[in-house]
Amino acid sequence: MVDQGLAGSIRRDILAGRLAAGSELRQTDLANQFGVSRIPIRDALGILTAEGLVVARPNRSARVLSLTLEEVSELYAIRRLLECDCLRLAMTRASDRDREEALRELRRSNLDVDTETWPASDWAFHQALYIPSGRRQQIDLIARLRTHCRVHIAAYDSLRQGTANWLEDHAAIVDAYLARDIDRAVSHLGKHLEKAGNDLIGAMRQETQHT
Repeated sequence: MVDQGLAGSIRRDILAGRLAAGSELRQTDLANQFGVSRIPIRDALGILTAEGLVVARPNRSARVLSLTLEEVSELYAIRRLLECDCLRLAMTRASDRDREEALRELRRSNLDVDTETWPASDWAFHQALYIPSGRRQQIDLIARLRTHCRVHIAAYDSLRQGTANWLEDHAAIVDAYLARDIDRAVSHLGKHLEKAGNDLIGAMRQETQHT
């Protein structure tokens, strides 16, 4: 049986930056760290490989996902397409209850700003916006791409600690969402994602220039 808890522990270390993008993951080292045999470690890495967080290697080791600047840029371009499309459709189907849920998730995420729980709260907020679309597979793909972004964001303190910068964007999106102004909401979301991508690419480019 696969140890989901073990996979979750490794996943949290990756998304918190304790295991940085490109870090080597040796089964023996992880087994010693968690006090288990290599078999549950292998299975846990299999789960993370399926999620795209880990890239398997043939010598019983693996590496944390590591993307180039070009790949990150492409990833954000895809996210803008998928998320803006999902929001547009969701707003044509959203009920009053859906809009109230989006507002509740906005308030919850605001409380978690600059904490370790922010990434989960941020996704819960965005997910609340998209769920009325009914496109479960598209939302699952968005979640996967967002997680890949988090692997790289976690490497930069300035990005992890600057989450308050996004509260104004979120408020603007929800304001348009509640007003049922689809074009304005989609425009705010697109700009929000573009800024997030530019911030990450800028941090990665600056790091490259200093190495």
